[in-house]
Amino acid sequence: MLRPSTEFLECVPNFSVGPDHDTLRDIEASFLSIDGVSVLDIHTDLSHNRSVFTVVGGPRALQDATFEAVRVAIERIDLREHHGQHPRIGAADVIPFIAIPPTPNDVAIRTAREFGDGMAHALDLPVYLYELATMSDKRITLPALRRRGFEWLRAALETGNAAPPDAGPNRLHPTAGASIIGARHFLIAFNINLNTQDIRVATAIARNVRASSGGHAGIRALGLQVGAHTQVSMNLFNLDVVTIPQAFALVDRQANMRGVTVHSSEIVGLAPHAALTGFSAADIKLPRGLESYSLETRIEQTAFREQ
Repeated sequence: MLRPSTEFLECVPNFSVGPDHDTLRDIEASFLSIDGVSVLDIHTDLSHNRSVFTVVGGPRALQDATFEAVRVAIERIDLREHHGQHPRIGAADVIPFIAIPPTPNDVAIRTAREFGDGMAHALDLPVYLYELATMSDKRITLPALRRRGFEWLRAALETGNAAPPDAGPNRLHPTAGASIIGARHFLIAFNINLNTQDIRVATAIARNVRASSGGHAGIRALGLQVGAHTQVSMNLFNLDVVTIPQAFALVDRQANMRGVTVHSSEIVGLAPHAALTGFSAADIKLPRGLESYSLETRIEQTAFREQ
């Protein structure tokens, strides 16, 4: 496999668009227009009205490619007309950069800050920095930035009741909102669908398992309505303290206590191979084999073009 540089990053941009074939095709083409960048995975969800790309490459090429993709998103996505179950504040909602070992985290931090500053000024888009890339003394978490959504943040900035962005104008883009850009460690977006339409069940389970409510360290969780099911949507953000099977068991136990069963689960995007060992897809009611979610396997299957 050809790698574009000795520094190698993963980028996982989340766009506020569901299975819109034309928009997703053009966003993917924007990434692929830059040599040395590869799209490893695209996960799109109708109920969330959201699509998550997994992209890898060298820092400079990845910045250039992501800029082109964000430009397409701003042209195509109007948050005033956007409705979905997942919280969002931007068309290009969240853009994290992750260092792939042996690349150090400092490279991801520098890339996120450079990209955020450049994109904010070139596209007149407010940018918030989060996690490792934050410029404040207190590390800013993603839920703290996004939980109240586009409509609240738009009004709050207009009335001076929200923190100003780290770069760009002190107002939301009228249709594309703002972007949250950061550097972080690996995390796994893991969703569990329940055999109930009672959102109160999913909300209660999410509250009981997430770290911020006194649940398990390393878990962020929301209860969402997703089609014929409700969902406990989780981010496993500290893989040293929580595994995928542990998170599944926590939710399964909480569901059984309420007379509800688990219908299925899903991993959004890709996960480090080490996080996918020691259990089977059937153990967590995952619809396809674990190897198909392995970041390292997908990288090894991808041939990068020469720069």
